[in-house]
Amino acid sequence: MTPAPEPSPAALWRSRWYSAAKRFGLTAGGLWILLFCGIPVGRLLPWIPLLAAAWGAFDPREYERRPSVRARAGAAVLAAGAVAVYVLVAVVGRLLFASTSRDWSGEEFTPEIWSSCQRTFHLVPDADLRPGGLRAVRWLDAMAQAKFVTDETDLARIFDTNAVDLSGVVPGGTATNIRPIGRGGPRWWTPSDAPLQAGKLAFRDPEEAARANCEVAVHALPDGSRALYVFWFTD
Repeated sequence: MTPAPEPSPAALWRSRWYSAAKRFGLTAGGLWILLFCGIPVGRLLPWIPLLAAAWGAFDPREYERRPSVRARAGAAVLAAGAVAVYVLVAVVGRLLFASTSRDWSGEEFTPEIWSSCQRTFHLVPDADLRPGGLRAVRWLDAMAQAKFVTDETDLARIFDTNAVDLSGVVPGGTATNIRPIGRGGPRWWTPSDAPLQAGKLAFRDPEEAARANCEVAVHALPDGSRALYVFWFTD
């Protein structure tokens, strides 16, 4: 007698959308947990879950049997929830930024604003500076950007060199945060792509250097004067 053929093993099941949704949701959920625990992972959030989703889509996991409807629905809900939380945080952050942001034109610089600028940016009190504008978030304790006009060519006469080191501000240097602002930005913030000098200030106070950053860019103006742009922010 001819022996009966052995039953063929069940075909392995795999699904690109299921693997992508599951890996995206698990990765994003893990990052949110770390974030809520106080671990700074904000810069990673937009990228790691997307990379995990791409990995799942291009190389889905093989299963011996098809996951249950509950498991597949759970993966979809997990991915959708991660997207919803990200969108919610982005919207809330945008609204919070808008509600705590203030703009002042050059004509609106009060003695208090001048004092804050001098203290935060370490400006020499009697420096040759004419105000162009200021945008501050939460009253200069999170982010601030300012513009001044000057005829001075030596930055050491503008910044207090006892408090900052200007060696990082060099001809043809770069200041990554000093770029033209798109629609909705202050009209006075108009840096070009070719600064005369640019770079990052180094704070001499170790405590200040550990929490704050300050970029500077100097641009030539048609009348022969110079525009000084400052972008200050805390980590």
